[in-house]
Amino acid sequence: MTVNDCAKRQNFELVTLDPGLITTTDVDKINDYSVINDWFSEKFDTDDSEGDPIFNTNDMDDVISKYGTQYVLKTGIVNYKSKKGRKRTYFYSFIYDIKGNHIIYKKHETFRDKDSKDLINAKVYQTLYELKHAK
Repeated sequence: MTVNDCAKRQNFELVTLDPGLITTTDVDKINDYSVINDWFSEKFDTDDSEGDPIFNTNDMDDVISKYGTQYVLKTGIVNYKSKKGRKRTYFYSFIYDIKGNHIIYKKHETFRDKDSKDLINAKVYQTLYELKHAK
């Protein structure tokens, strides 16, 4: 819920398509999440060239029309151990233009130690602030 809380504090409009937060009454959101996830699967299977066409776009125009945007934010936190056995946290945020097939924003950072609620809140808040106030 961190992303939604940070967005609300900044009057940042976003629609969350997170399977963990979708209720049974939101079946259409689950389907939309699946369409977007399929698009990302194909995107990440390419050689990461910006110009590589994505063929799994049959339902993307409907999703873009439904939500009134062609931009998708993908964000997350990964905890892992370094080769030396030290705990690390990797934070990432990317915004994809799913119509134009390219990344328009990316931010990723690695931190020493395991994540904390304060760290996650700060990074998410900072990301949304940057997006809201971008020039």
